[in-house]
Amino acid sequence: MTTLQDPPVATPVPHFQLLRYFSVASLLGLLAAMTVLVLVFRENAMQQLTAYETDANANITRALANAVWADHRRFVLDSGGWQRDQLLAEPAQSALAADVRRILRDVNVAKFKIYNRDGLTVYSSDPRQIGEDKRADPGFRAALAGAAVSGISYREEFAGFDGILHNRQLLASYVPVGLVSGGLPEGVVEVYADVTDELDQQRRAQWRMTAIVGGALGLLYLFLFFVVRKADRILAAQAQAQDARERDARRLALHDALTGLPNRTFFAQRLDEVLALAKRHDHICALLFVDLDQFKAINDEHGHAAGDEVLREAGRRIRVALRAGDQVFRMGGDEFNVVLPKVAHVRDAELVVRRIEAAFASPINVDGMSLFVGASIGVAVWPEDGDDVEVLQRSADAAMYRAKAERRDQRLLQTATAAAPTP
Repeated sequence: MTTLQDPPVATPVPHFQLLRYFSVASLLGLLAAMTVLVLVFRENAMQQLTAYETDANANITRALANAVWADHRRFVLDSGGWQRDQLLAEPAQSALAADVRRILRDVNVAKFKIYNRDGLTVYSSDPRQIGEDKRADPGFRAALAGAAVSGISYREEFAGFDGILHNRQLLASYVPVGLVSGGLPEGVVEVYADVTDELDQQRRAQWRMTAIVGGALGLLYLFLFFVVRKADRILAAQAQAQDARERDARRLALHDALTGLPNRTFFAQRLDEVLALAKRHDHICALLFVDLDQFKAINDEHGHAAGDEVLREAGRRIRVALRAGDQVFRMGGDEFNVVLPKVAHVRDAELVVRRIEAAFASPINVDGMSLFVGASIGVAVWPEDGDDVEVLQRSADAAMYRAKAERRDQRLLQTATAAAPTP
């Protein structure tokens, strides 16, 4: 039994993978949004904390200046060019230290320092730093110009008012003090605030915010994921339906609707291919023209429905009688063409003819009726009976009509012999 093969069909273009692109793009977008939100929140929180602590340190500086600056300004202003030992030995040093501790006793200040206009550390809550030169420090220079500036830094070890502190986050503010006419400060105060607890709270708030926003975005993502997945399935189903319609349309264009066999259009393509292969590989091929006998009488006597059933069964019987690789085509009406792509000898084609004729030896049963149908078959062999498609078709057609005439003459002879009187 031969296997029918359609001409190659172009591979369908895959439908757009909406879900895949949505998943990748949305996840990247989600991560980008989360990153931006976290960075913006963190930066905003840091700015707010810095601004708040800077204002607090500036207020502390103003409070101290209002309370004791008048008592100690002369010491700060006159200390230009002094050495460390001279600063420590100055009686005003201990008085200034006592006033600072008294005023800052209940305030969140980890360290307090006073610089004169030359950047000399006149006072520090850490006496080891008295006498240091800070004139090149950017914070000092900004405060000397009249601006209060702050910065946060991490210290593994830090000498504060209450002793050595470990692993702390400190905000240092440089604040101008003792402003005179013209806006020039008489000195600069550096105030250190311990903001470790505030930063810890800020980080916890940041994680809570991240979890809340991430959860909300995750729920939104899941909602959109299911919506897009549904849309993707609809698109896939539509693409499959379109592919199926195209395949069906192609099959209908190349196959006979009644018998399901390849049609005349398919036959022309296939015979061109077979002849090209035969020429290329120098082997014999053959074309059979099969025409059903008595079909018109069956159609007229029993109706078109019976005729259609006869055609379907005839196509099936021809197909079963063929070799693997051979192919049968319905050309229209009760005519069929059979292509034998490769035969070793003309006798091989004749053997196929005998098998088809044998397939019609038994009647075709239609609605309880036994209908006998014969087959007249013409054979054309390439290249003996024609070198191209048209010539080969005409040769097979002529051979079929000769076979039909011979069958008719044989039936007439059999009828005449049966009617003659017995001697």
